Amino acid sequence: MNDIFSSEFEKSISDITSKILPSRDNSLYFSELFSAIDYNLEGAFNELYNRLVSLYIPDEHQQINTDNATWARYYKTYFDSYGISARLKPHKVKTNHDEFLFDKAWKNGTWHCFQALSLSLKREDSIRNKIYKWSGILDNLENATEPIHLYFLTSSVGKNKNLRTFIDNNITRHENSKLKITLVTEQEAEKIAKTVQKEIIEHEDNK
Repeated sequence: MNDIFSSEFEKSISDITSKILPSRDNSLYFSELFSAIDYNLEGAFNELYNRLVSLYIPDEHQQINTDNATWARYYKTYFDSYGISARLKPHKVKTNHDEFLFDKAWKNGTWHCFQALSLSLKREDSIRNKIYKWSGILDNLENATEPIHLYFLTSSVGKNKNLRTFIDNNITRHENSKLKITLVTEQEAEKIAKTVQKEIIEHEDNK
């Protein structure tokens, strides 16, 4: 590799690329070089990155991190300040065929489980695939061996009403006598924290 880049200054990028991939009727080759002037160099690089690189990074590789970020950014502060976080603990929900672990849960006869769910993905098909995945999990949770109230703590899908309807239909249709589902948006973060705090206090007072 050191032989490719000599100590002498190359005249152009073409001089460098021709050493890396010589033009010998290869199936892979570098295109003709173009030049332009842009007054906002950072903006130009960001636009090229988003168009040529970021668009092709699968959202699925980032979903765990974005779910954690959704919890940390929109919900954790309220759950901490209302004294809820300290009362939550991991709980494993068993079904007829499988079991699922939720990191944040509390019980008052029914297990209340909280699942952060980022829906702020770049592509609509990635959001739909994520919902289909959770719909499959909920198929199993319908047969849980104990009553479950599952709260999805979501981040927004913006103004896409059709997508919101798709999410509502594919998530809430799984509700039954054993499984209750609540979809929470980030705008409702403090409201849900207050509601959960009230339920916890009432439960503790009735012990």
